[in-house]
Amino acid sequence: MSSDFIKNLCESEKLIDIGNLGTAIQSSTSKWSQGNDAQRAVINNVYKDFAFHTDKELNPWWQIEFKSLIAVEYIVINNRKKNPFDEIASKLRITAYDKDDNEVLLYLGTVFFGSSPESMPLTIPLKSRVLLKKLKITLLKENYLHLSNIRFLIKDPLRNIKNNFVANRADGMGERLRALLNVMLLAEKNNGNFIFSWQTNNNDFHATNEKDLIFSKNFQKQHIMERKKIKEMQLYSLKELSSINQAQVKNCDGFLVQQGNISKMLPYPYTNFNSMDYKKAFNKVGFSEKVLLAKSHAESIPLSDKVVAIHIRAGDIIFGRYRWEPAFYSKIIPFFLLENTIQNLIKEGFSIVIFGQDDDFCSYLADKYNILYSKNLIKKYYNESQIALFDIVLMSRCQIVIAGFSGFAILALWIGGGERKSGYEYTPKLDSRLKAFNDFYGNKEGFLYSDKINPLIKSFSIIQFVHKFQESLSISDKIVYLEKCISLDDENFYYKIFLVSLYYKDNQIAKGDLYLEGQLRDNKLRSLENLAQLIQWNDTTPLTHLIEYFNSAANQGSIVAALVLLINDIHVKKDINVDFYKKIVENKENSISTILINEKIKNIS
Repeated sequence: MSSDFIKNLCESEKLIDIGNLGTAIQSSTSKWSQGNDAQRAVINNVYKDFAFHTDKELNPWWQIEFKSLIAVEYIVINNRKKNPFDEIASKLRITAYDKDDNEVLLYLGTVFFGSSPESMPLTIPLKSRVLLKKLKITLLKENYLHLSNIRFLIKDPLRNIKNNFVANRADGMGERLRALLNVMLLAEKNNGNFIFSWQTNNNDFHATNEKDLIFSKNFQKQHIMERKKIKEMQLYSLKELSSINQAQVKNCDGFLVQQGNISKMLPYPYTNFNSMDYKKAFNKVGFSEKVLLAKSHAESIPLSDKVVAIHIRAGDIIFGRYRWEPAFYSKIIPFFLLENTIQNLIKEGFSIVIFGQDDDFCSYLADKYNILYSKNLIKKYYNESQIALFDIVLMSRCQIVIAGFSGFAILALWIGGGERKSGYEYTPKLDSRLKAFNDFYGNKEGFLYSDKINPLIKSFSIIQFVHKFQESLSISDKIVYLEKCISLDDENFYYKIFLVSLYYKDNQIAKGDLYLEGQLRDNKLRSLENLAQLIQWNDTTPLTHLIEYFNSAANQGSIVAALVLLINDIHVKKDINVDFYKKIVENKENSISTILINEKIKNIS
């Protein structure tokens, strides 16, 4: 009955429970206590018995503290559903505290509540008139304090805003469509409107054609707005809801919504949308007639009951500038395990559909293992957007999707409800993975030695392995693999700087200096500076995880290593120790590195 009461209360007054945002503690624990005992009261579980249990003591208490002040509509306290627990918990003091620890007494007295199956919880209506940061419940006698769920119900902030939910992404189609589905679902749930932008992306690796090729005229008219106009709107992120006051809400044009999981964007518990919700929203998108034709075609392709999709993403991470940035390698499944994975799936009786951008690589796998390649199923006249939507829908129909953290694959999982696997699951043990790589590296019949496969795919397969398992590899092995990567992708300066860091780590400083000086003589300074200024997140660059080895070599007198350090310092905006660099080049013969260090020191000064 208490659960029905809370459910009805939340629905009728548009409330949500934010108890799990607080940190709970209690005066003591008992032999009956569970792990994380105090917190159990607010994690939304429904207990047949107690959530927390103190020891027997005088005036035992339970307390919760929130990160900021909250305006609570109701505090609902559930008791244990057994007699005589209404007697044990009958004398309570409930106290609220503001941010300065000023005390407000909310309840003091005797009440018998909540222990019989049909009895009601103790409910304290506050109507948002008390702003509290902490709440303390104290039993005013010597006994145990043991209660069930405690709810902190507030007004759903999304119910009080101008309900414009806005997506304004400019990256790949998968990420844009994920953000679009999010705003559609939020708008539907909150009786609001959704707006999104869609500009053509000149990136060769994103299937983001003109909006006229993707969406119907009517859908565009109702929901698409120019990116420039969206940027002029007064928008808040969903995470800012907990700190926005009512005056700000009135001046708010809406909320900017990203492509991730809604529950992670909001500062309070929220109903997670499931694959059925996303599928319904996807089917409501006003796609153009051509895209709807491709969508319908993908829905009609016969598939077995046991089918796996393998998304061989390549694009900008292998063929574009992101191959210089190891932070994005997780978007690609482990290519060095790919053939081993396909062989294991076939043994387990799965049928396989390959999805990917590189036709030669996908065709090689499809022909070698007699598996489906999605491109062979499409109509020859399909444009890029039709191909993308065909692949998304066909992938969504697969029970398992083997993929990296790619927005394209995640979108397919959202609307299909399948299970994502990273590609490591089918070779779970470390020694098996190392063996699989050695087989891949030495297999003259594999794609590493095929003249039909792009060298960038081959080099990426090796660097993926080195990054994933570098703690298990010797320095000499890593040097061999990096040299192989460079032979396949000589333009990739990240591989070269990684190789030099390995020389330094192996105390081959002269060899590292000689190699890097040679690169600078070939006018590769711009490549080095590009690496130093590719800020990813938290002020990291592709050089960050290597820079300690350059620091060590510079302290041993390496001028070339010092140049890399200086360039890195300049681009990550560190306080630059000019005296350190002056001392390194002092009385040293001129070289490319000394000249460049002196020039940069002069510019800094």
